[in-house]
Amino acid sequence: MISNSNKRIIKISAQVSENDLELMKIYVLGAVHGFTAVAEQKSFTVRDIFGKGNRDWHKTPLQKIYEYHAENSPHKEAAEKAAQDVGKLLRKVLTDDKYKYVEEFGNRECTYHRASQ
Repeated sequence: MISNSNKRIIKISAQVSENDLELMKIYVLGAVHGFTAVAEQKSFTVRDIFGKGNRDWHKTPLQKIYEYHAENSPHKEAAEKAAQDVGKLLRKVLTDDKYKYVEEFGNRECTYHRASQ
């Protein structure tokens, strides 16, 4: 649950099957829980978990998002659209999670941290 947000949840623009979407949500949730369990700092952005050195999504459920966008867009544009979709997916997963998260709004992306229980 995101405790301090009234932003609405926006669906991803990539058209994927319900089964693939559920696999993506499970993958994202596992990545978030893994990151927050071992991270020295508990704040994170979508880029921290799924970008930078982790931006190769090959053989992960997220690859289907990139492939969808790559069908009609050049690589750079497809990568940007896929990153936006993963950000939307992250927000949906955090909203539905049993843990409470706090959202901090930045210029380009939101930062999240798991709230104390």
